[in-house]
Amino acid sequence: MCKVLGVQRFYRTKAVVFEIETASGHPVYMKAALTPYMNDKRAVVLVDAAKFLALWRADPFRSNADIAFQAPATWPHNYKYPEAAAGFARGAAAPVPLALVSCLVGEGRVVHRERHLLFLTRVCHVETVRVPYVGFTNGITRTIWLLATVRAPSRSRWTALKPPCCTSTQAPARHHRPSTGW
Repeated sequence: MCKVLGVQRFYRTKAVVFEIETASGHPVYMKAALTPYMNDKRAVVLVDAAKFLALWRADPFRSNADIAFQAPATWPHNYKYPEAAAGFARGAAAPVPLALVSCLVGEGRVVHRERHLLFLTRVCHVETVRVPYVGFTNGITRTIWLLATVRAPSRSRWTALKPPCCTSTQAPARHHRPSTGW
């Protein structure tokens, strides 16, 4: 569960603060700060964590694939993971910044095969398809910490929502088109 707590001041900056409930029931806090850069072009989009992970893994350029394709049980062994845990442990007094992501569409290939002889197959044709995916500008370690923490231990998929930040032109498309995976 994710809820907006409102706008708060942190030093000289204002930020929207979010409370996200973890599987243990203890909330963590994140913020989207107003900056001198592109405030009118940024948006926060609530996403289903499992679908978000699938979009991250769909990146045709395989950026950060070494982390994205690891089993979530291995994420706590990431060398920066303790830093993320320490950041989230500070609580509501020092919310963690939202991850900054880009919602993109790339091209992928689908290879169609047909059975040839008894156990062999051969390529019939190759089709180019549009592939929606997510790329990170920053916030990978915070994201894997959050994904690992919101996962309910007895379930095979994530059920919580997490808020990444993307451009405002990308946000309506992600919000209104669930077929993109968000």
